[in-house]
Amino acid sequence: MTGESPVHPCGPWRSFSGRTVPGQTQWPYAGRVRSTGNLLLSVMGAFAEFERALILERQREGIAKAKENGVYKGRKPALTDEQARELNDRAARGESKTSLAKAFGISRETVYSYLRAEVIPS
Repeated sequence: MTGESPVHPCGPWRSFSGRTVPGQTQWPYAGRVRSTGNLLLSVMGAFAEFERALILERQREGIAKAKENGVYKGRKPALTDEQARELNDRAARGESKTSLAKAFGISRETVYSYLRAEVIPS
């Protein structure tokens, strides 16, 4: 995962605890939350979480393999090396980050990420 804490699959369901769920359904556990319904939801949530972990693992393996083959190179830089040096120089002279972003056609966050970079391309 990317640092996000996963939502528990029973979370929304537990908000209905002790109440009846309006509407008709064919699912026998949809009325009141019962222990068997809670168990079923927990098992389904565990399988969903497991499957998601497998998907992410396969994705990471595929990206690593593509990088080895030189196919996956990542995102192209927003600025050329010369533009990055100019951005750094203008920021050092005190020009506002918003005006720099507008001048280079990039977001302010991209400006900050170029300024945070330890090594400015030479």
